[in-house]
Amino acid sequence: MVKGVVQLKSSFYGRVGFLSFIHGLDHAFLMFSSPLLILILRDLDLDYAALGTLVSVAFFTYGIGALPAGFLSDRLGHKWTITAAIALASLGALVGGLPGSYPTLAVSFFLIGLGTSLYHPPAMALLAHISTPENRGLAMGLHGVGSNLVMVAAPALAGGIATILHWRAAFLFWGLVGLAAAAVFWRLFESTGSPSNTEPGPLAGLAAILQDRDLVHTLLIVFLLTGIQGFIWSGTFAYMATYLQDVRNMTVAVSGILAGIQYGVGALGHLVGGYMADRNSRILPVVIGTTGALIGFGLILLPSNAALLIGIFILGFSLFVKQPAMNTLLADAVPKEVHGRLYGVFFIITNTIGALAPMFGGLIIGRFSFTAFFLLCSAITFGAYPLILLMRSALTAREASPRTP
Repeated sequence: MVKGVVQLKSSFYGRVGFLSFIHGLDHAFLMFSSPLLILILRDLDLDYAALGTLVSVAFFTYGIGALPAGFLSDRLGHKWTITAAIALASLGALVGGLPGSYPTLAVSFFLIGLGTSLYHPPAMALLAHISTPENRGLAMGLHGVGSNLVMVAAPALAGGIATILHWRAAFLFWGLVGLAAAAVFWRLFESTGSPSNTEPGPLAGLAAILQDRDLVHTLLIVFLLTGIQGFIWSGTFAYMATYLQDVRNMTVAVSGILAGIQYGVGALGHLVGGYMADRNSRILPVVIGTTGALIGFGLILLPSNAALLIGIFILGFSLFVKQPAMNTLLADAVPKEVHGRLYGVFFIITNTIGALAPMFGGLIIGRFSFTAFFLLCSAITFGAYPLILLMRSALTAREASPRTP
């Protein structure tokens, strides 16, 4: 077991609250550039395919880095991995603020993706370690609430800075904020140390899981559901601000504010989803989020501005309400000793499939329209319903023959 978690003499809520702020910065690095994409496209004379590829560099790297991050979390501890995550992403943002061309931005997005990829496996493992099955959904939800509150500011601040100064200034701003946050985190948190005197191999502790066919079946459903969530989440937030600017004729600042509002509503989604996961059912938030996303996609495509605003609110809530339940389903199913590695698998699936969304989105938008892309997102979202039914059956079967993770 991992020894000592934090140096802070804080409560459960204090620990989760501080981690939620760092979580927000991790996501802010990926999302602050969303209202800047149209400016980058025009400034560098790009097409949507090139722009989508640029964004996919960050999301793809964000995905593939999750698996080694999970192993590092189990082997080296949480402090080193989380600090490295924020510091490396900050460096990437600073590179984006330097004078340069498309290759410079590609390096920037690569470093941002690599840095942010290191955060989630150790953070989820740490949350699972300091929580109990009775408050685990709440811990995951609060962790998301704080992150959304930070993300509310990210696109709005970036859009405002770009309007007053330049889009590169927004990159510099978030790079400096991230370095300061990494330094504070390093000062406040103790080193967790290695879980034991023996260095665990990548497959250590996984043999028993692989021999449990019912558990493997449950994990497979969770991984498929999170893959769908990754594509929809990344596609929506990568192109929402650009859609508002290019199709709905909104300014960079206004689109950034509306994108920020989506994250703000998502904070409520995190809180409600975590509460329902603990008090009602792990499945209910997933059903609500899937249904709400379908409604939201339909509304944002209507010509009415009122329908657009309602759709933005519903999408913001729906894309976040199911995340605490998804995280909790995985934590419930497996032993703490392998949380880091299995969260690594969880997030490499989420983020790698999510990385395809900006790339395919750029191709579809460039060749067809934003409407075609959002309809594709709706079709993929609908595919979650059969998996939800399978998950419900799997959980019922496991409750009938309880296992101790």
